[in-house]
Amino acid sequence: MLKSKIVYVKILITAVLIGYLLKAVGLRDMYDVIQGGSEIFFLCSCAFIPLFIVIKTLKWHLMTRYAGATEGFSTSLSAILVGLGFSIFTPMRAGEILRVTYYKSVEKVVLGGLVIVDRVIDLLTVLYMCLYFVVEQYSLLTTLILFLVISSVFIMLFVVRKLPFISSVTVGSSKAAKLWQSIRKLESCLKVLTPMNIIRLCGISFVVWAVAMVQFYFIMNTYHEAPFKVILAGLPIIQLSNLLPVTIGGIGVRENLSVMVMRLYDIPQEVAAMSAFTLYAIDILIPGMVGWIVFSTKKGK
Repeated sequence: MLKSKIVYVKILITAVLIGYLLKAVGLRDMYDVIQGGSEIFFLCSCAFIPLFIVIKTLKWHLMTRYAGATEGFSTSLSAILVGLGFSIFTPMRAGEILRVTYYKSVEKVVLGGLVIVDRVIDLLTVLYMCLYFVVEQYSLLTTLILFLVISSVFIMLFVVRKLPFISSVTVGSSKAAKLWQSIRKLESCLKVLTPMNIIRLCGISFVVWAVAMVQFYFIMNTYHEAPFKVILAGLPIIQLSNLLPVTIGGIGVRENLSVMVMRLYDIPQEVAAMSAFTLYAIDILIPGMVGWIVFSTKKGK
């Protein structure tokens, strides 16, 4: 009952934000932007979709292998697509937890922990990339402070994997015992993330974001000429809209945030809104729809 009410609220907020966006930007202006877009630049952005998915899958595949999974790359690809599909409707893309349903060689609670770690790594990398925007719009001191804060969280990934106190805790009730058993399994999942593994995964995450930036560059230039430094500064901030799980798939929040950010670089608001939505559509929405088909096919067997 509570979940259904939350969904209705999110639908309402999504509708309100889309309505506000259309009123502020103008439906006619957005239509004109689409009509006048460059097909070549758009096709160039779409050409990077397979690379984006493959690199994202590679990172997840390595994580599962670190945990002892024996399933092949195709299983990891199915898991990624299904996760993207269900992430559209869940806060902070929590639906990606459904990746774990495709594995039998590793306990699902362990893989669930790795999904969370994967999201944290993605968040940290995009926060690091936000530093370029901060140094441009604010001060070097502010950038340094933010860098130290992000780095302290990053260091926690190395520290949290060494929590010997968890295994020494004893509990009385059976329910509490089951809870602590799951926590201990999560602890074992963290222990497979050695410093070298974490650095390797972060490196792959940066590559994923780099591909998304190239895509966004082509998308932006589909509608309006923009230098790459605008993409480098603006896209990481726009991606932080994932932290505001108040609408369906972040729709409305992402586009309005893009308008606010790109206004600083004299990018027309209709171009900013359409560019943000287009990137979401080709990298999340379309692969996610493929994920729904994959999930439905498996469920039907």
